[in-house]
Amino acid sequence: MVHTDARTSRQAESSIRVAEGERVGVLFSSDASPEMPAALGRKMVECVDDAVRRRGWPLEILKQEEVYAALFPGLTPKQVLIRPNTLPLLVARAEIRERIERLHLRYLVLVGGYTDGGADGGVVPFAGWVWSRQRVDLAASVFELGRGTRAGSVQSGAAGSQFVVALMGVVPIGGGVDATGSACGPLGAEVVRMIGAPGD
Repeated sequence: MVHTDARTSRQAESSIRVAEGERVGVLFSSDASPEMPAALGRKMVECVDDAVRRRGWPLEILKQEEVYAALFPGLTPKQVLIRPNTLPLLVARAEIRERIERLHLRYLVLVGGYTDGGADGGVVPFAGWVWSRQRVDLAASVFELGRGTRAGSVQSGAAGSQFVVALMGVVPIGGGVDATGSACGPLGAEVVRMIGAPGD
């Protein structure tokens, strides 16, 4: 049996509008979310991109590698400290400001969060059991790159558990509990709703 609960919320701190021809960057920074696995951070970037594609909007998303390559050429992600409190300093630098304007990059979505989970198991006569659990709390902050200030944020969380009992000699089939999938898709959808269609 698998049970998953999910929740999502968003908060706009200022008006968010994307003009036609402007782009939005989405990236995961391990400096901002050191407890999150890099693979999950990359999945969150894909969830935002997928949400835009499902909407069919003419909004160009610059994903992780493209943002780093365009704004910080010659540097690796580990060499660039990107956190909410460092963004205003980064975008104030003349060479980065020039690159942002040349790219028509209006907003940057910084994704992160944390995940926790574990599993317990045991054996009773003729059978074995496993109880697995997972909790994820994902977040996305939208920053206006004119000043590097936060314009809005989205929170998405999910908790799931799975209890499996198998007879001795029988291998249960299943992929386990996936709370990440229950939280990531809604997070991307809420980010896209917050940004809106170009020209709206």
